[in-house]
Amino acid sequence: GPVEISPPFGSKVIKVETADQMYEAVHSALPADGAFFTAAVADWKVIKTKNQKLKKQNGMVPTFDLSETEDILASVSKLKKNRPKMVIGFAAETSDLHKNAETKFKKKGCDWIIANDVSDSTGIMGGDDNRITIFTKKKKEDWPLMSKKSVARKLAAKICDALEL
Repeated sequence: GPVEISPPFGSKVIKVETADQMYEAVHSALPADGAFFTAAVADWKVIKTKNQKLKKQNGMVPTFDLSETEDILASVSKLKKNRPKMVIGFAAETSDLHKNAETKFKKKGCDWIIANDVSDSTGIMGGDDNRITIFTKKKKEDWPLMSKKSVARKLAAKICDALEL
């Protein structure tokens, strides 16, 4: 989506503004060695949009008809052709971490789900530390609390090992 930061050196950026555009951009970028889906774009989209301002109407609250967006992680995970060697999803949960993440893992069909508890009591959102659990087809691996930089380094090394890089 639209951001004001510069992309990392050597990266190719495809700018999008909607979930539908993101879906198309991801699929057009395949094949790839790995695909890492760190967050859902949006679960819902407005069916009918207008090109003009929606004005207040004497205190009446407007209603919108919504439809589900395409599930990009699940669609890439379930590809028969051009599926990346490794597809990883992330699950930021506020309750029942293991149950919800395991359900997501099974539903999406990816190779790994990396889950963390982002409820207010953990201080993870906006904090410097993180604690993750990695779900794979073979096991569940709980990592201890560590700095987000340490999690990133350790996770990058684990992904490289899995991809045999």
